[in-house]
Amino acid sequence: MPTPQILLATTLASFGWLIFTLVGGWLSDRIGRVKTFLIGYAIVFAWMIPMFALIDTKDIMLYGVALFVLTIGLGLSYGPMSAMYAEMFPANVRYSGISIGYAFGAILGGAFAATIAEYLLQTTGWTGSIGIYIMALCVISAVGVVRAKETKGRPLGVSSHH
Repeated sequence: MPTPQILLATTLASFGWLIFTLVGGWLSDRIGRVKTFLIGYAIVFAWMIPMFALIDTKDIMLYGVALFVLTIGLGLSYGPMSAMYAEMFPANVRYSGISIGYAFGAILGGAFAATIAEYLLQTTGWTGSIGIYIMALCVISAVGVVRAKETKGRPLGVSSHH
């Protein structure tokens, strides 16, 4: 597919991510952080194989649809993130806790993702293998967020965490 079309479709899909991140934050204030994360992970999980099948058609419109639908799950799993992280740590270590946790997550979860995806594609010749990898990450993430427990409504003041 031509690069300008890919960039345009990706840019348009990024607006979906913006919208659904806002929806994710709003929803997490209504039903809780954990439930919102889990809904987002479930959408991403369910969308992986169909998404890569659409991308494999090499039709730019289907590529755009594939990315846009992905942003629904991404936004719902991204929107509650900041609030949940802030609510997980007492005020006196909040910035350090969030920074260290986010940095380790980015390194362990993100730094090798492209290399792993390329390895899977080269080894299997099937883009769906990348989808299965992401599905496994959704399961691991869901287990992690459930174990972290709900933080909605937790007071954020200095004296509220003991």
